[in-house]
Amino acid sequence: QNIIITGASSGLGKALAENLAKAGVRLHLLGRNALRLEQIADKCKKKQAKVFTHLLDVASLDEMTKFYASIQDQQITHVFASASVRGEWEGRASLEFPQEVPKRPTRMKQDKRRK
Repeated sequence: QNIIITGASSGLGKALAENLAKAGVRLHLLGRNALRLEQIADKCKKKQAKVFTHLLDVASLDEMTKFYASIQDQQITHVFASASVRGEWEGRASLEFPQEVPKRPTRMKQDKRRK
């Protein structure tokens, strides 16, 4: 197994890393807090997992592009996107958004007659 976990330095990401770590598993741990990321990595290594830490912010398109380039030749089996993204994503402008919010569909009137 070759697993990517975002938000691995705390919360759900940390719990996933600790629980998935075992011999034969490769963990790519992504996070913004270097100290906590290394602490989690050490716990996972003690369980015989092969661990790679990546200090980055998933909200940064540039950082994620560089990360992807570094692993694109690997076959990733699982991705756990457990990072909490705050603020604007830099690449947001490249996505297509509707110019206006679609109107809520009107409800069909129910026939009140009983059959």
